[in-house]
Amino acid sequence: MFSHSLSLAHQRMEQETESAYVRYEIAAVNATLENGVEAYLWLQRAIDAGWRDDRIGLIDPLFENLRQDQKFKEIMAEVRGMVDEMRKRVKEA
Repeated sequence: MFSHSLSLAHQRMEQETESAYVRYEIAAVNATLENGVEAYLWLQRAIDAGWRDDRIGLIDPLFENLRQDQKFKEIMAEVRGMVDEMRKRVKEA
């Protein structure tokens, strides 16, 4: 089931090369399959493409395997910092 989801997500990447959410989906499926290296790679790609919803990342059951990893916590904190910085700039504008 997850392998099929991963295949579909990769197909979507070929069609929607700019989508941060497709990258996030690929990361989530890899996390579920316990492919931590790939999950972190795709999560970083999602962030680089503009994914900023750390609140979802922190509760998404697909990331349950990684949630206690220090690296995952640091990445989510980094995203939270980006969101806070954006809010600050909007408030100052």
